[in-house]
Amino acid sequence: MHHLKRQQGLSFWGWLFVLFSLGCFFAVGIQIAPLYMEHATARNIIMGLTDDVIASHSRQKIRKSIVKRMIINGAQLPNKAIKINIKGKNVKIILDYERRKNIVYNVDVVIVFNETFEFNK
Repeated sequence: MHHLKRQQGLSFWGWLFVLFSLGCFFAVGIQIAPLYMEHATARNIIMGLTDDVIASHSRQKIRKSIVKRMIINGAQLPNKAIKINIKGKNVKIILDYERRKNIVYNVDVVIVFNETFEFNK
């Protein structure tokens, strides 16, 4: 019987700590989720490029197609985020950028995205 009194579960302060921790994780998640969704949009746009755009082997045409689709989907990336390398029949599109999101005062979250997509004609 003596042991049952000691095993009452979390105290008020314990529950307050748990709720505060969950609230912090939720608040950070809400702020960084749009960054991951924007990256997923950019990724889907690049993967969805049609064969005729890739076959054109024109950096300008490929970049213009990507930028046009980004505007339509409401996504914004830094200007130097997309690099296009063309060697022979291979087209390599590199999506490389970082996003910085201010969380509280001087606490920032930095998310680095770096993906390479290869297409063959």
